[in-house]
Amino acid sequence: MGLLQGALSVLALAGGAARAGVATHRVGCGAGAFAKFLDAAAPFDHDVVIELHGVCTERMDLHRLLQLRASPAHHVTLRGGVHSGGVHLDAGRWVPAAMPSGAAGYTYNLTGLGIEDYGSFVNGGLGHCAHTKLELFADGYPMTLARHPNVNSSSAAGYNGPWMEWSYAVADPAAANASFVTSDAALAALMKGNPRGNRVWAHGFWHYGWADNYVEVLNATVAGAGARLAFNASTPPVYDTVLPGAKFYAVNAPALLDAPGEYWIDEAAETLYYIPPSHTALGSAYLNVGTGPLIAIPPNTANLTLEDLAVTHGRGVGIAGAGLTDVTVRNVTATHLGQDGVTFSGATRCTFDGIAVAHTGCRAAYFEGGDAATLDGAGTRVTNGDMGFYSRRTRTYQPGIFFGGVGLTFVNNSIHDAPHQGMSGGGNDMLIEKNAFRRLCWEVTDSSAFYIGRSWVHRGGMVRGNYFEDVVHIEPTHLGAPSIQAMYLDDEQSGWALVDNVVVNAMAGVLVGGGRDNNVTGNQFRQIQTYAIHFDNRGMGWQLAMCSPGGLLRQQLYDVDYQRPPYATAYPKIVGTLEDRPCVPVGNVFENNHASECPPGYKGLIDRTPDVVASWSSVWGANNTSC
Repeated sequence: MGLLQGALSVLALAGGAARAGVATHRVGCGAGAFAKFLDAAAPFDHDVVIELHGVCTERMDLHRLLQLRASPAHHVTLRGGVHSGGVHLDAGRWVPAAMPSGAAGYTYNLTGLGIEDYGSFVNGGLGHCAHTKLELFADGYPMTLARHPNVNSSSAAGYNGPWMEWSYAVADPAAANASFVTSDAALAALMKGNPRGNRVWAHGFWHYGWADNYVEVLNATVAGAGARLAFNASTPPVYDTVLPGAKFYAVNAPALLDAPGEYWIDEAAETLYYIPPSHTALGSAYLNVGTGPLIAIPPNTANLTLEDLAVTHGRGVGIAGAGLTDVTVRNVTATHLGQDGVTFSGATRCTFDGIAVAHTGCRAAYFEGGDAATLDGAGTRVTNGDMGFYSRRTRTYQPGIFFGGVGLTFVNNSIHDAPHQGMSGGGNDMLIEKNAFRRLCWEVTDSSAFYIGRSWVHRGGMVRGNYFEDVVHIEPTHLGAPSIQAMYLDDEQSGWALVDNVVVNAMAGVLVGGGRDNNVTGNQFRQIQTYAIHFDNRGMGWQLAMCSPGGLLRQQLYDVDYQRPPYATAYPKIVGTLEDRPCVPVGNVFENNHASECPPGYKGLIDRTPDVVASWSSVWGANNTSC
């Protein structure tokens, strides 16, 4: 099977038929066929539909295809096909063998598979996810790169669920800056048998329970009853220090390969070591080899439809495009990817309908469009999507849907099963309506299913009629505020409406963190573990610098010339921000919210008295609890 290390897929012309100004071709995948088709094709002055069939494993040159149009107004539709960057491992080539740890398993000789590099984890800062490390999938699930502690045995098939087991850092006043101590004595043998050139990593939440990254481990030694890990100073922990209680696991060391579902690759020897979790996991094994987007839409493309197709088994993004106009992506599946499922930026009048994303290393989906300077809306819609089991490699700030820009609509999407956020981003005049958020924020602190924060100018957003369920952490958390909520307007975020939403089984329903002019109305809260609504005045206290002269929030106002159109006319309340107690959370409205089915430990509808709310010139009215 041929393979290119980039955008993957190929068309083979099998004949076509013209109808009503549209030429429709039934095509199949085959080596080199699409390039031959392009070489022979003449410019066309009509719309074209290309129906794809089979598994496509070579580059599809959309740029050349679109250049064949006599006019950009002619619409091109690509329909069908499975676009894969994976290499299937022949079941007959597995060899029974002892693993480096001594456990029984199998090896596979990777020589001749066209793997030019095996990639790496990337240290990165907060929310950075650009890992290129090659991965193994089997039985439809991601397998686990050899690690300690092992994943929970109930998910040995590699399900990206609440499976984490952790080691913990302990207090170590004498530690050098580039090392830390753990109580997990087994890690003293972490580097045993590690071949030269193999990079061992520790992936952890080092300073806060909402921020993770990878540090390269250089050495491991005995330290009292535990172990000391020395790390590469050029790959520091996010926020620079390792605090007592930080949770982490070690990964990619041969000594750790000891449990079903785990694998490790000896890159120098081009050998894969694997302990299969089931009797079918040898015949169903794939390596993610392809890099870059599996389908790359050329910049500034207009009048293109991708529909009824799948992208799978790549180390990068599934489908990517920027500067898109009147582009439709419909009924597309993106799975088993090392980075994002789909990313679309600069999307104007685009339709993204029925996109399903699962088992991605980073975000499930990214959507951005519109013009923040003029407040011209994108007019782009994201509907009927299903985003689940994402954020496998970087665990925080990799949402199911990232949103940005102006004037995007998100309706009837299901976002579920992830360690951190469901939707997050920024922007103006967003509509988030009738979406379902389930089983989110598994292993974090101070987080939420829906999140936006730190802006006085990103206004006009509406979060309406959504359903939130099981927004609770179910794995140990130690660093940072423990609160988890369904909806979070963080760090003085202002000018949003949270209306007619239903929240079931969450630590908290809504957190309004010191912002202005927010509307929290008509929401139903059931089975809330603490307060249904948290409301604070952080701008008057520990976050005073952000809203004071020289602070981030004031600079945002100046950057958009907030007292003149378009911001002054679109958001009249923004005009008087600096004249009306800028650090006080004024203008918020909390009305007609209701809490019921209150479990033990429920503390109330809001954590402020009506008098305190009124003292901040905000409104509390007609809210009630029936418990």
